[in-house]
Amino acid sequence: MRSGAIDVAIVVGGENRWSGVVAGKAGADLPEAPALASAAEPDEVIAPREMVISQIEIDRNLTTAAHQYAIIESALRHHLGRSTGAHQRELGELWARFAEIAAEAPAGWDARAMKSDEIAFPSESNRMIAAPYPKWLISQWNVDQAAALIFTTVGTASRLGLDESTWVFPLAMVESNAVIPLPERADVHRWPASQLVSKAALEASEISIDEIGPVDLYSCFPSAVEVQAREIGLPIDRDLTLTGGMTFGGGPFNNYALQGAAAMVRKLRESPDPTFGLTSAVSGLLTKPAVTVWSNREPRTPFVSLDVSAQAEEATARRPVNPDLTGAGVVVGATVIPGRGGELTTVALVEVEGIRTVVQSQDHALGETFMSADPVGLAIIIGDPGEFTLA
Repeated sequence: MRSGAIDVAIVVGGENRWSGVVAGKAGADLPEAPALASAAEPDEVIAPREMVISQIEIDRNLTTAAHQYAIIESALRHHLGRSTGAHQRELGELWARFAEIAAEAPAGWDARAMKSDEIAFPSESNRMIAAPYPKWLISQWNVDQAAALIFTTVGTASRLGLDESTWVFPLAMVESNAVIPLPERADVHRWPASQLVSKAALEASEISIDEIGPVDLYSCFPSAVEVQAREIGLPIDRDLTLTGGMTFGGGPFNNYALQGAAAMVRKLRESPDPTFGLTSAVSGLLTKPAVTVWSNREPRTPFVSLDVSAQAEEATARRPVNPDLTGAGVVVGATVIPGRGGELTTVALVEVEGIRTVVQSQDHALGETFMSADPVGLAIIIGDPGEFTLA
């Protein structure tokens, strides 16, 4: 559009997993998706350059998003110096506010406005998925949701007679595509790339974080919201979602960032005063962030799109990883995954003399220990590679 090649673009996406679930239970088949009107090849296909997880994560039961984000949560809890109970209550309060917003949101999927305790603590209807996350602390992707935005130039909008009060402007979009797998990150509770993209987007928009009004952070798990808020410089006790988040507003797997952007456009249109908004996107396991700054007034500067991958690579401290590591070490982050039959699988990210590895244990008592108290910093012994016990 900036080059003049086009003057109107439609960005659209959606998911219909809920229809698939309902159809599956009824033994019915969904109709096939309509074919493109033209058989022409796409002008451009965007695909990831590399996988966001490493081989050791694949081999050691650490491919599920809930498991990885739970490990990040454990590291953040330890960094904040909170007990497991106090931190769980904080998660409940954070997500309860998201639930309230979802109940009032035009496209909110879950309107129950669940309360803090029923969200944060396990029950018959809220089974533990990966400690400290029960079901209602994780993204719910079985939804039918779609969103679309129409982008055009000021000249085209004026020529078409579109009401200027409905215009919303993207000021800057900044992303990082640096891929640094979780086991390699020296500070598991940090995400320097998130700080870099937000700082660059604000600078390109010539505003400060204090001038931002509405916010919608990508919200697949609490740790994603908490870490982003800390890196961007947003207080955790302010509203951080417009949709109600991916647990209650709805988590269409490949389309949430567009849902958030559409909610931002709607919100900015409602404001009679000049207002700036910020939306974020997360790809992978807190791997590839993006931030967009929006305004309901024509910007002072042209739209800016930047990639800060190189800076993110430089800003992120790393540790070497060795899958064959043995010996005495300490826990850096961990989660416990309950099975349907009552078994407990503990997955931990550990460090031995500055080298990282991922280990597992099926020991029930060890799992209970890791669930009842902060396991980060505990001394462990790796006997056979990939297996561990408490020291």
